[in-house]
Amino acid sequence: MIDYIDTQIALQIIKIDNNCQLVLIDGFNRIFNKDPLKASRNIFFINNIGQVIWRVFSKNDRFGDSFMNIYKIQDEYKAYRWDGGQYGLNIQTGEATPEILLK
Repeated sequence: MIDYIDTQIALQIIKIDNNCQLVLIDGFNRIFNKDPLKASRNIFFINNIGQVIWRVFSKNDRFGDSFMNIYKIQDEYKAYRWDGGQYGLNIQTGEATPEILLK
C-alpha cells in the first residue's frame, strides 16, 4: 500500500485547493514495484504533506494500462490512459469512469 507520495516524482500535479493535489505518477515508476496492476492505478489525491487520501480505481483497470494525463475541463477532472480512453475522475472517491475513446 502506498501511503505517501513525494511530489518530486510526479509527472503532473493539479492543485485542488490549499490542502489537496491531484498527482499523476509515471506507470513505470519504481514505487509500483513493476506490478502492472498497481501501475494502472497511478493517479493519487494527496494532502499538502503528501499523505494519500485516495488512489484512482476503475472497473476497467487492466494490467499495465496506466494513465498518461490528468486535466480539468470546466469544473470536472479528467484523465486518459495510454490506449486513448478518457475517464471522468470523481474527486471525492477516486473512481474513474470511462467516457469516450479519444483515438
